[in-house]
Amino acid sequence: MPAKRRLPRALVLALIAGGVLAPTASAGSVEAHPEIYGAGSIAGLPGMTQIIPCEQLPPAADSTHKLCSSWTVDGGTNALAVTLHAEARGGFQFAGWDGCDNDLGAWCTITASSGAGTKVWRPKARFIDIQHPAPIPDLAVRAAGSGQGAYEATWSDPESHLSYRCSVDGRPDHACASGQQFQFDEGNHTISVHPVDPNGNAGAARSASVTVVDTALTVAPDAGATVRSAAFVARSGIGTAFECALDGAPFAACGQANPGDDADLTLPALGDGQHTLRVRARVGASYDLFPAERSFTIDTRAPETTIREGAGGLVLSSDEPLVRYACSLDGAPFADCGSPYPLLAGTHTLAVRATDAAGNVDPTPARHTWTASEAPAPVPTRAPTPQGSAAPAGGAATSTPPAAVKPAKLRFTYRYRGGRFTRLAVTGVPAGTKLEITVKCSGRKGCPKTPSRLSELVGKRLKPGTKITARAGAQKVTLKLRRGRGPIQTVAR
Repeated sequence: MPAKRRLPRALVLALIAGGVLAPTASAGSVEAHPEIYGAGSIAGLPGMTQIIPCEQLPPAADSTHKLCSSWTVDGGTNALAVTLHAEARGGFQFAGWDGCDNDLGAWCTITASSGAGTKVWRPKARFIDIQHPAPIPDLAVRAAGSGQGAYEATWSDPESHLSYRCSVDGRPDHACASGQQFQFDEGNHTISVHPVDPNGNAGAARSASVTVVDTALTVAPDAGATVRSAAFVARSGIGTAFECALDGAPFAACGQANPGDDADLTLPALGDGQHTLRVRARVGASYDLFPAERSFTIDTRAPETTIREGAGGLVLSSDEPLVRYACSLDGAPFADCGSPYPLLAGTHTLAVRATDAAGNVDPTPARHTWTASEAPAPVPTRAPTPQGSAAPAGGAATSTPPAAVKPAKLRFTYRYRGGRFTRLAVTGVPAGTKLEITVKCSGRKGCPKTPSRLSELVGKRLKPGTKITARAGAQKVTLKLRRGRGPIQTVAR
């Protein structure tokens, strides 16, 4: 119970002068039902022991309501004046009284008028919260693990009954809670969190920063591709250093570039077989938490081709799956063919070479010579098949040997991305003919020297306007690089 206070003498004289404390000849009584809004207390005038003190303590909102114990004061034959005093508690401030006959500051009086009998009194003391909550003691921002740029913010409560507002990179705040997830683009970001108490008082904000780094492979073999060699180029919008992990090895430095520029990655020698490369960009202590990844297969071994006679013709096969066959009948230029190959009447020699999925060509084509008085029963014409297998004899259609059609023209086969070739070869080169390559650039700077093999151009950056020409005997074919588009192929006529 608060210490009893004396009513100021000036207030007592004022109340008497106003008739509040002046005696009358009539009896009167007061039935009081005092109420508190917010955190504070109500007590009677010192000496009025019949009035029971009442209080409401924090936590409480301005609108939190408490009804105090009801009491009745009987004035008997004397005049009756009841006086109450309000006092704030725990960070609240007294805001005023409602329902008094007279109020002065924290004091409130009620009188029983002459002949009025019992007066029902419902005074309300109102208190408002003026104390701002303490800032949150900690703020941690960690990767959420649900994908690139996903982060989770957590913090502790400085006190109970608080709500929170969050702001990202200075934008307008919004309601949030500890454990909130945020999605960020690549770059530097700031999260700010401030508490708000039930009365709308805001505490100071606490902030935390996070740097999101992203990595892209701009030049690399297609996922799951089989290639003879591989070049790798990476890029990051904010990172300046690149780290690589090949086949599960620890990350190690493998490239450097300015933000937004391409970085040529340097890797250990890649042997034949399946490989997985992971690349992450770094800036300072921050790095890509979700590295770029690519799995591929290196195959530098040429396939071995075999020929055997079967019931429907010559069965072509190889020691590797998914190969393509090219045939040369009696010294004609090699051209695409399939299995089985028909046994033509007369004496003939067939040379066959297989090309695997990586573009490796059998350097020692298989050869088979036969003599037939007449052609065997024809077999249905078939499209070229990858691994070649004997077809059942019979059928009405006649297969035309590739040597009977026009010789194949030179054609480039390639994969071109980000200004670099990841695969480059020429098909249709006649047997025994040397392939000559020339490169003509729009400018001298950065133009590669004339290569002896097309594979030397794989992985090199080639500017728009560059022309690559392959010539074999009287045939030639040209690739022209254009800005914003892939190579334009011109087939010689």
